[in-house]
Amino acid sequence: MDTENTSHNPPSLKVESDYIDFGCLKPGEGGTMALRVSGGPGDVLVNCDQLKVMPSSFGSDDAEIQVTLLASLGGELVWDNIVLKGQSDEVAVLVTARWEGFAVPEAVPNKPLTLIPPVTTNEAPTIIGTPILSSERPWTGRRCSRCYKNFAYDASVHDWEQCKCNWLQMLINIGTQIIRELRLGIKEFPSYIQELWNVVLGKEKW
Repeated sequence: MDTENTSHNPPSLKVESDYIDFGCLKPGEGGTMALRVSGGPGDVLVNCDQLKVMPSSFGSDDAEIQVTLLASLGGELVWDNIVLKGQSDEVAVLVTARWEGFAVPEAVPNKPLTLIPPVTTNEAPTIIGTPILSSERPWTGRRCSRCYKNFAYDASVHDWEQCKCNWLQMLINIGTQIIRELRLGIKEFPSYIQELWNVVLGKEKW
């Protein structure tokens, strides 16, 4: 019976990294990185014109997606998510890059994030073949103090997006997550409820 139920549950979407950083680039430079994903089939949604993804969809087997950053004349910033959407869930991967001439953004007030010194202008740009597997950011951007969503940077208006979250939506998201975990047959449900309660009380990040 368990085997039959499992066969009807779509696989969970898994991504090799939660963010990709192209570092500090010189004018006219771009780059390409590989991102491994499993748990398809699914599609990749991209909002930033500076980013190109191939292929734009993936199958049920492990896949490698090429994320290409187009070259820029300099003084620009890319800070946006690409969204991998599977059958039952989706994963947002933050993609960051900046070119010489763009000032490093300030941290969000009251929500300090780990700051790693950026690449200096006299060093070669950081172009790596595999995304960094870490939740730390190479330099701080902006994120919502309530839902902790990473804000995207709109290069067309040179400003950060505004978060449209609200407490009602957060409760809906928590309820959806509980239903999803119940459907997948989570074994540690009591500890998970405690974790969710700590999130509601603000003791832990969502």
